[in-house]
Amino acid sequence: MTPNQEFALAQLRRMSALSAGAVAVEDITEVDEHVLVTIRLALGALPYATGGIKVEPTETFVVSVGADFPDTIPVVFVTHRRWEGSPHVQYRGQLCLYLAPSLEWEPAEGMHGQIGRASCRERV
Repeated sequence: MTPNQEFALAQLRRMSALSAGAVAVEDITEVDEHVLVTIRLALGALPYATGGIKVEPTETFVVSVGADFPDTIPVVFVTHRRWEGSPHVQYRGQLCLYLAPSLEWEPAEGMHGQIGRASCRERV
């Protein structure tokens, strides 16, 4: 695990500690040069718009953090097939969180920006 990946994990653990249960780090696995972090987000009762994705009050995601984080964007996956075929859900459940990553990804925000983007909520 690189120092950058350790930094990403530290950010996630801090968010979890400060979130009163809204963010939970559930598992950490190293695969090749990536760290896969399974997180659970308490999303509450988000409003549903016609044609949108129906989310459960709690959803589980896997965040793949590359060795050169935050210079590259972590990739977020869902752990189920309920959202298959939905807009912004790509092959094997990868979520497309950025329309223009080179413009929207802010490396200085680190995991705070990524989780905020995935949860559609304010940063913890």
